[in-house]
Amino acid sequence: MRVGGYAVTFQSDPRNHNAHGEIARRGALAAVVKGVKDRTLSLKMRDSHGVPIGVWDEAREDSIGFFVAGNIIDTIAGVDVGKLIRGKVVDGLSIGFEWASSKFRELDATTSRGLPVIEWTHLDVREVSPTAFASDGFSSVAEIRAQRARHPLATRGAELASVLEDAIDAMLDDETSRGDVIALMADEAGISTGTVNQIISGDIDCPPEDRLEGFARALDVQLTWLTTAAQADGCTFDDDVEADDDLEADDEADDEADDDVEADDDVDARGACSCGAPRRSSRRRLPGRRRHAPTRPTPSQITLEAIERAEALAAIRQIEQRQDHLGRLNRSNKR
Repeated sequence: MRVGGYAVTFQSDPRNHNAHGEIARRGALAAVVKGVKDRTLSLKMRDSHGVPIGVWDEAREDSIGFFVAGNIIDTIAGVDVGKLIRGKVVDGLSIGFEWASSKFRELDATTSRGLPVIEWTHLDVREVSPTAFASDGFSSVAEIRAQRARHPLATRGAELASVLEDAIDAMLDDETSRGDVIALMADEAGISTGTVNQIISGDIDCPPEDRLEGFARALDVQLTWLTTAAQADGCTFDDDVEADDDLEADDEADDEADDDVEADDDVDARGACSCGAPRRSSRRRLPGRRRHAPTRPTPSQITLEAIERAEALAAIRQIEQRQDHLGRLNRSNKR
């Protein structure tokens, strides 16, 4: 089973620190990426930092964060983890790294516990573990369908389409129809409803990141959920990558062919064509309800209190480890 996702997301705002009061700078994992690419580093995959279950053979930094992909070995532990990932019980990643060889700086910001937020400028990562309780709440992991690589003519955009369908279903109720949600997604992404339906059906794959950002706003889900699914479809997201030309052609063809689409989908309030530009001024809300996001699935026997308690204990352990490490550094400097 092949899986992939973001083990670390890059944050510029200290308020978006992880559970341990940390953020990471883009470039902090460049050495790890190079090591994996050159095959000079064997980046292990473990079950919650425990039993080895595979190796990450792909790693890269992009505009979102540190992305890894690898194969889970069919051991007893590996099969169990694979089932939990498929069931979206395990949906995050956590890194294991060497404190002594990693580098950070303290920022002029504090956590809710009054500790300084630190920014990692270099992380000597040795292993990455799928986990249900990730320190980085924006991390993600999902299965990468192997048949896409074997059969180029297989349905495009299947993973992203599946995630979007789940998020749309979570928005529906007696007062909100599927059409309402599709219209909101189109409005937030600045495209027509026909194009949204093509992306959902998988006829259009690898939509630009700004469109996924619009979908995330409309559906109230984390952007990394959508980008990870798109990554599983073979898409890449970099600051310098432009939108595919065929997407623009699909938009134009859709605008010409979809004659029965409401005028609001193709023409803005002033009557001018808005086919290619995002429409922010006419932002719509779903009628008669407050938007909500589907919560991350967890086993039914795990209560919210248990999750919060586990996260708090993990944070306390990390703080104690950091303070112990800083104490050792201070003592060694005094020598």
